[in-house]
Formats: sequence, structure tokens, C-alpha cells
Amino acid sequence: MFVHDPFASQPDRTGMWTPPNPNVVIPSTFTRWSKINPEARYSAEARFIPTPIAPATPPVIAMGNGFISLGVVNVLNYDQYVWADEQAVSAIKATEIRDGQIGSVETTHGVIRAAHSAPFIYVSGIVDMEGVFDYQVMPRVYSQNMAGAHNAAVATSFLLPEFARLI
Repeated sequence: MFVHDPFASQPDRTGMWTPPNPNVVIPSTFTRWSKINPEARYSAEARFIPTPIAPATPPVIAMGNGFISLGVVNVLNYDQYVWADEQAVSAIKATEIRDGQIGSVETTHGVIRAAHSAPFIYVSGIVDMEGVFDYQVMPRVYSQNMAGAHNAAVATSFLLPEFARLI
């Protein structure tokens, strides 16, 4: 997890959340990815539904400690994602991080992670490529996000017993 606040330098932060550990990678302690039964993954992937606009072909589960969830917080206007996401990507690239790559760009995980110090595993139903939110999500917000939410729930339901077995 890497949380970036594109409004961190704003003098008036009324109504904004200040992340406790901005621009720092918070690593996961779960390291048993290779021990997950691949059949659970394949069973989940077989039940995925494609997003209406620019679906991944085939839709897949990408998992492992090498993926970093890049959280962009305090963006309340969808039009701001075009520059805020780009700024967050630049912020993580400016660090000395060499043990991972961006797996998702979103908001919620960073907020949830800040609330707890318990072990964590993030599941994201990715519905658009970084930098094209307006093109891929805005025309069909509900159906695009519904497909992602469905796929994330399916992945969780098939992989959660595996995680429990390995903890």
C-alpha cells in the first residue's frame, strides 16, 4: 500500500483527510502466495464477467507481494483523477522502491489500511487502465463498476478459504 494525497500542500485542508503515512510503502506480511491452490484461482476466473468498456481479455487474478496498491485520496471530483492519478504514479516512482510494481490505483484501500494495523490482503476489481478513467468508466459508471465489484467478490469467495488455510 502506498497512499498519496495530491492536495497535501493545500493551505486550506478543511474536509480533507490527512493520511498518517503518506508516500511510504506499507508492506503486507502475507508471503505464502505460491502455496495457494491454483484451482481456486482458475475457478474464480472462470466466473468473472467482462467490463462493458475495454475488458481485459482474458480477465485474470493478479496476486502476490510484488503488487503495490497505490491509493489516491481526497479526490472528490472524477475529473481530477486524470492529473491526480498521474501525480501519484510520479510520487511512487520518485521513491527508492524496487521491490514491487503498481498493481492498482484507487482510494479505499489506503483509507482502510490507515484504520488498522492487522495483517491485510487487498482485493481490487480493476475496471479501467490508469489514466483513462473518463473514457472507460464515465460512460457507464454503474455497469463498469458492477462488473469489477462482482469479479472482486468472486475472487474473494474462492480465495478466502485458501488464505484461511495458510494463515
